[in-house]
Amino acid sequence: MNHLLRSIPAAFNLQSHALLCSVAILALLPRAIGADNAAIAPVATVAANTAVMLESTAESPSSARLVFGPILSDYVYALESSSDLTTGLWTKIAGAQLTDIGGARACAVSTATAARRFYRLQISPFEDGKLGLCPTRPRLYWNEQIHANVDDERMAADVNGFFDNVRRRKMKAFTPVPNETERSAIAAEMEEQVNRSEAFFTTAMGYGLCAFLSSERSGLAAAPGQSELPKHDEHPDHAGYQAYAECFLTALCEREFVEADGDLALREALYAIGVLYDWLVLPPDSPLATLAHQQTLVLLGRIEAKWHYYTNPSFSGGHSRYANVCALAALLAIGQGFDSESLPDRISYAEWLRLVVRNWREGYSPTQAWMAQDGGYGMGWAYGPEYTTTDPYVMWDNATTEERWTTDWQRECALFQLYGARNSAYDETVNNLNAYETFPHSGDVFSSAFYIPTYGAHLLRARSPAATWLYHQLASRYRYNYWPHLLYSTPGDLGTSPAALHLPLARAFGVSGYVLMRDSWDLAENTLLEFKSSAYHHVNHHHLDQNAFTIFFRGPLAIDSGGYNIFGGYGSPHFRNSYRRSIAHNTILVYNPKEEFISDKGRESNDGGQKYATAPMVEYPTLAQMQPGGANALGGVLAFENNDRFAYTLGDATKAYAAAKLSAFRRSIVYLRNFAGTHPVIVVHDRVVSTNLSFAKTYLLHSINQPEITGHKVAITIDEGTTGNNQTAGLIQQTVLPADATLTAVGGIDADGVDRRFWVADDGSGTKGRNYNDNMSTKPGDLVAIREAGQWRVEVKPGSSRTADSFLHVLTVGDGASITAATVTPLASVEGLDGLVVKYPDADNATCLVFNHGSAPVEATLNLSLESGVKHLIVVGLTPGARYDVTFGSSGLHLHLNPNGTRQASGQGVFAADLPL
Repeated sequence: MNHLLRSIPAAFNLQSHALLCSVAILALLPRAIGADNAAIAPVATVAANTAVMLESTAESPSSARLVFGPILSDYVYALESSSDLTTGLWTKIAGAQLTDIGGARACAVSTATAARRFYRLQISPFEDGKLGLCPTRPRLYWNEQIHANVDDERMAADVNGFFDNVRRRKMKAFTPVPNETERSAIAAEMEEQVNRSEAFFTTAMGYGLCAFLSSERSGLAAAPGQSELPKHDEHPDHAGYQAYAECFLTALCEREFVEADGDLALREALYAIGVLYDWLVLPPDSPLATLAHQQTLVLLGRIEAKWHYYTNPSFSGGHSRYANVCALAALLAIGQGFDSESLPDRISYAEWLRLVVRNWREGYSPTQAWMAQDGGYGMGWAYGPEYTTTDPYVMWDNATTEERWTTDWQRECALFQLYGARNSAYDETVNNLNAYETFPHSGDVFSSAFYIPTYGAHLLRARSPAATWLYHQLASRYRYNYWPHLLYSTPGDLGTSPAALHLPLARAFGVSGYVLMRDSWDLAENTLLEFKSSAYHHVNHHHLDQNAFTIFFRGPLAIDSGGYNIFGGYGSPHFRNSYRRSIAHNTILVYNPKEEFISDKGRESNDGGQKYATAPMVEYPTLAQMQPGGANALGGVLAFENNDRFAYTLGDATKAYAAAKLSAFRRSIVYLRNFAGTHPVIVVHDRVVSTNLSFAKTYLLHSINQPEITGHKVAITIDEGTTGNNQTAGLIQQTVLPADATLTAVGGIDADGVDRRFWVADDGSGTKGRNYNDNMSTKPGDLVAIREAGQWRVEVKPGSSRTADSFLHVLTVGDGASITAATVTPLASVEGLDGLVVKYPDADNATCLVFNHGSAPVEATLNLSLESGVKHLIVVGLTPGARYDVTFGSSGLHLHLNPNGTRQASGQGVFAADLPL
């Protein structure tokens, strides 16, 4: 035969979660197939006597097919391909691409695309029901603890309120005991609802919960090993609720979902089928159960064929996570239901289950455990809770007898909300009173108003006193409308305030880079500083905002500017050129006129900010690529310390910028509590080193209202935005360094009608600027988001060109429109050190702050005398744990690194002491 074919060792074994797989790896060359070839002899024989063959086709000499067989009922077969064995990356060839031919299976192969391509056939014994599923149903969102909560008589009013809400809002044709005609009306209503919607999960939870909680099966928990719950009296409206749940499931199973419906519709349908199947406790051999089994396989296949969310998922972001949540729900729900199906369907179910479980075990779980360590998430408070939803872990732990997936990081997501709560607004107060939203605007924000299905589920599932307290502070009086409240509330438990628990007032959230600092747990009157310096670069709902901060007191004072859905959402001109870019955040710009920002949409604005994912970085990194040493690794938070008097953090954003223009950017923030009366003073120090002295540096401060600039001072005011008391607050920023700084306000609409609210001076052409307010919403319902998008920014620039600059700013927060700024006395900068003395008028709290930004051992004298009246000394940026001599002499304060010194820096590089020493 005139062909060449490389066979790389015919068979070897892989061990993965106790599944023993025999594998053949083959490589095809274009010249392996000639027009004169008929069937080619087997090239390898693997487990179960399976032969793998390459065959030419009659249609074209450039096409062929890879054939393997015979297919035996006792085995599961997975054909995968790879273009490079060294990467270890294999892509499963979807079942839709395989053809059954006389007891074998074939995959079409184009010789042009298959050149140097490897194929791997994995064969494993078919083990029906190998996964340990709990026999009790429902099993996804139900367990003994939940039953005990729901069955408590103190929850009766909430259960009835839930029934009433679902019936009033989603059951137009409801009757307690529908006859045939009435059931037909319900079926028509459900068919119409399914056909016009793309979001089904929440509706399915409503119908399913009503059907189950009203049923005779919801009364008692099953005994161990019992497959059905014991019965109790049925609710008089049960038949009506059951009819809606069954008709909704039927409509979902009968609708032909196609790719054009979009991935959300297909994913949500899959999820809804799973939860409805579970709540209805369908007999596995019933016609509706069979319909659900078949539609589950169809949806999985179509999602995979179009979007490859199961064989090529991104474990660090993107839509594939939710696709795998939905798949897990459906597969766990139908479980043993496939026992009554045909062998091919049972095999298909087993293959999907193994694939999805593997994605969670080997992909999402370890990746998100690292990304969300300590509870934070780099997407912020809008998409962060959505992408860290604990549903898959809850469902797995409830439905299986396998290893538990719930760990500390999922519970700590509640702390991210607790520390990020900037006021006590919730969704109804935001919509009705125009209150500012509950959580900081960071990353893409469609809304950060407290919403029970998203935020409440995290808080209630955490089952911690502080999380429960926050839930009851934020949940609306209509909380009984929402299923998480019904399932996860503990009757009579209102939690314990973090103040009573003596929780610290600041916390760092791991590699997400978020640091939250506050001065009290009074949600109405606290001043919240949010800082971000992530340890990795990612594109999905993340912004180019490393080392940025915001400040909130009664309203947003220093803001994260721009908007998401109000400007057209993901990928809009505003999004690409302003909103997600550094220029929209309170960070540093370094403008290189030759720098290019190129996306799949083409050339975009040159804002002087942080870089796109340029090689070797990628937009959707793997865990290894994000971790230290990986291509997408950034500096992140290098230090964090908190005590009763102050909080401190240090972030390194150097790697977030193009190395061609910037060689260093570190930002230190010291938050001095109760310094300006009952309010804080915040000191921000930046050390920025560019590669060319002509590259202009800019420090940014964004605001909603127009700032007033007087010399080196900026005054910003805000009101709380509600129709209630409308108390006002203010912020004064003082520029200490550069000493020759120039301050400019950019924004608003000028006297000539020119809009500069989202102005970028270089639209990418290098010759002109542009205002990116494209598609800005004018809807009344968007007023809150439009307001917080802001209108102004202050730009602080050095007065002359230098490669290295220090920026040093003091920000005073206070009540009302007229506040008193802290008094600031700069210390003469010495090599590697910048410092100042800050004091609030009429207060005995003069504090010397020293920022070490040098790399050499500290050996410096600062012009600070004992007679200056300074009461406190704080030095940051020191070598962690190092010893120093700290003395006062005639020339001032002397700092000297000395292994035998009498003073020691903390593990975070901080030395703090009361004076005199």
